[in-house]
Amino acid sequence: SKLLDRYFTELAKDTGLAVYGEARTLSLLRKGVVDIILISEAYFRKHEAEVEGILKEAEEKGTVVEVISTESQKGGQLAELGGMGGILRYKV
Repeated sequence: SKLLDRYFTELAKDTGLAVYGEARTLSLLRKGVVDIILISEAYFRKHEAEVEGILKEAEEKGTVVEVISTESQKGGQLAELGGMGGILRYKV
């Protein structure tokens, strides 16, 4: 819950430290910029094979992976934002 609060606060304040959507998040993960990647449970279930690769890449980059339940309001919001987002180490 605190993690989602932080994520949505960064998005709302437009600090440049939060991203959403599969393409943008994975692009920045590959560059090593993502500190914490948030993957919704719904995305995880639909793309299990892809998630395996994401988990491996995250581990190589030192990125923490959090799978977020869609039961909460904010978890549902993450699913609506493409099912994936990230908190960045620094602005890009």
